[in-house]
Amino acid sequence: MGWEDAAETAAEQVRRWDAGESIWTVAMGGFGPEYEMCIQVAAVELLRSHLSQTPDVAVGRDWGIETIGKIRDARCAGMTILQVRAARFLGLQFLRSGPRAAIRAALEEGHIAPERIIECANVPGPNGGHPTPQAAQS
Repeated sequence: MGWEDAAETAAEQVRRWDAGESIWTVAMGGFGPEYEMCIQVAAVELLRSHLSQTPDVAVGRDWGIETIGKIRDARCAGMTILQVRAARFLGLQFLRSGPRAAIRAALEEGHIAPERIIECANVPGPNGGHPTPQAAQS
């Protein structure tokens, strides 16, 4: 199984996450597993809170800020503005195109290197209860 098996829709990404199944996503941070996991948690929660929006939704400066505030309080205290921006960008791309299509487009257009595609899951892991994103094996 590889990133080609990524969720087709944002709703499927959230369903897999909630079920503790692996999801395919893009590493946005590069500063360690806990830093990256906050980005991935925030991206999934942004998807969850915006599933009812159409993919062509106009996005303003405040898009997702309420959701980010809840995440900061509950799971990712101390989230940096860079993490917030990365999560908002990733969440919006996945909302608009679906994870699989967004990953494919980013690869084809040269925006990401293949090693930035990661698999992670919402299950307790060895890092203080946080999952560790694993680099995709091609």
